[in-house]
Amino acid sequence: MEGGNKTKSVGLSKKDFLLKADYLRKTDNAEALSRVESDVEIIKLRVGWYVRLLFIYKIALALEKRARECWELVRSKVHQADLWEDSISRIFRLICLVQGL
Repeated sequence: MEGGNKTKSVGLSKKDFLLKADYLRKTDNAEALSRVESDVEIIKLRVGWYVRLLFIYKIALALEKRARECWELVRSKVHQADLWEDSISRIFRLICLVQGL
């Protein structure tokens, strides 16, 4: 054995060993904390983008709904116009028929 106050594996005094262990624990915690903080920042960025994408998706759904409503309105107006055209052509044919008598 090297001495009463030395650790066998490291060759440091117990006080130095404990100081080094405390330093390593603190630096490891700081590094771990730094990694966690960067992970948290990444998560915040991802969540921010997910929220933005969800907002854009909701806008797209609202626009799609409005487009469908407009399309239905156009289709109904076209159908009404077709009905009017049919009615006008029937009336015109009826007038021509009456004049032809």
